[in-house]
Amino acid sequence: MDRRHYPTRKTGLDNYTEEPGVQDLTASERMAMVWTLTLQAWAFAEDLRDEPRLRRDVGRVIRRGR
Repeated sequence: MDRRHYPTRKTGLDNYTEEPGVQDLTASERMAMVWTLTLQAWAFAEDLRDEPRLRRDVGRVIRRGR
């Protein structure tokens, strides 16, 4: 699939309001827009097949005596 002619545009963070409808989206709607790309990036970078799971690291907090 030749993607060289796909339309793209580079903008800065201060110009995002120029995109029609973006300023009306909630944070969760914006996240939904990029979630598929995020999953693909994870799969590509770390050879993952599924979504990353909740980390199960164990930590310990030692507090000073009172």
